Amino acid sequence: INSAMPHPTPQQLKSGSSNAIYGVQIQYESDGAANISNIVVEYLQRVDVFDRYKQKHHVGIQYRPGIFAEHEDEVKYVQQIIDQMNLGEQKLQLQIGWIFRFDIINSEKQVCNIMELNKT
Repeated sequence: INSAMPHPTPQQLKSGSSNAIYGVQIQYESDGAANISNIVVEYLQRVDVFDRYKQKHHVGIQYRPGIFAEHEDEVKYVQQIIDQMNLGEQKLQLQIGWIFRFDIINSEKQVCNIMELNKT
């Protein structure tokens, strides 16, 4: 969370009053019920990735939904899942980049892959 206020509540995040962007970390098991394939498919069925998201009272940069991964093999796997999905006329393309994520527990910076979902 990158926020103008310390420890914003979920309501403050949703309202835009914290000026924060936020993400959810999901840990999964490769062979469990919550595997990466199920998570990506559920995410794409519930989030309109073709919409330009805008928080309340937000001006300037429009944040698009994205998927962050700590391992490069996850990026390839997510791309395969998206390629197999039937999205009709609209197609998804992953733009791959990277960001630094600060691990609070271990007090260290880690590089994460960021996959931004764009329509082609």
